[in-house]
Parts: sequence; C-alpha cells; structure tokens
Amino acid sequence: MLKIKPARGLIKWFLNFQQFKAITIPYMGIYIIEGFESAALIRHERKHEEQINRLGAIRFVISYWYFCFKFGYYLNPFEVEARAAE
Repeated sequence: MLKIKPARGLIKWFLNFQQFKAITIPYMGIYIIEGFESAALIRHERKHEEQINRLGAIRFVISYWYFCFKFGYYLNPFEVEARAAE
C-alpha cells in the first residue's frame, strides 16, 4: 500500500499547475495538497493504486496517457473508475 504524503516541491507545483488536488505515482506514493485531504479523495487515489497493481506500473502509465489523449482527462476510463470509487 502506497504511503499518503503531503505534496511538496515539484510535485506540488505540478498539481497546482494542473489544478489537481492529488496524484498517485507508482512506487513513490500518493501526494495530496495539504488542506484537501478527504475520504473521497483518498478513495479516488487508492483506486488508482489498485489500477496500477492490476496492470503494472508501466502499462498503467502508458494506458493512462493514451486514454487522456484519446478521450480527454475527464472521460479517461481510469478517472471514470476512480470517480466512481469516491
């Protein structure tokens, strides 16, 4: 199980730039911008962790970005599944 950590440095900058509140990075952890921790957000990110474990990190990352380009972020099947877990 990935550790939940406060977003700092480059990760925090990226999250703010993308207007995201959290990100799950394979092998590194779940990073959340302080002040935005919630049970729903943690369930969302844990679903991404489950997806990573199911597919493997490399396949997940490649598939995730492919689906972002094909469907857009909101309709990315990984995001749809994670939102349903909230």
